Amino acid sequence: MTTIQSDQTLQHGPTPDTAIKDSLQILDDALDQTAAYSRGATFFELVDRELRRLHAHVRAHHATACLQPPISGGVVPDEVANEWARLRDEHPRILAQLDWLIRHVELVSDHPLENHDPFVLRMRELIAVLRRHDAEEERVYTIALWHDTGGES
Repeated sequence: MTTIQSDQTLQHGPTPDTAIKDSLQILDDALDQTAAYSRGATFFELVDRELRRLHAHVRAHHATACLQPPISGGVVPDEVANEWARLRDEHPRILAQLDWLIRHVELVSDHPLENHDPFVLRMRELIAVLRRHDAEEERVYTIALWHDTGGES
């Protein structure tokens, strides 16, 4: 068993997690609502702006204390602590995906439409990765709370 202390800091405004979900929804909507033939400067400006915001939110998420299960001095099984560590280790790879998209958004906007598809697929991949990552964090967070509140003695 691993003991993990919780940092109970309160934040004002949207949390990094909420902001990440909001950015993902904006990007997803932009991809769904914009036909390939109408991906012009406005589309790519929106994508560039939202990717940069998303990058900042993921960095903030990575830096926050919410990366540890909410244990108030209790004991959490090693597998829960290991899952948190694995999820924390994914953050640099997610940030690298975002870096690549940010570097290429301006370049791809100047290319013909047929060259947009790989970029769009990478954006969809990032959205899927972040949503899966978020779901796994929520699952492990719930398990940690369950253990902390006496769900398993």
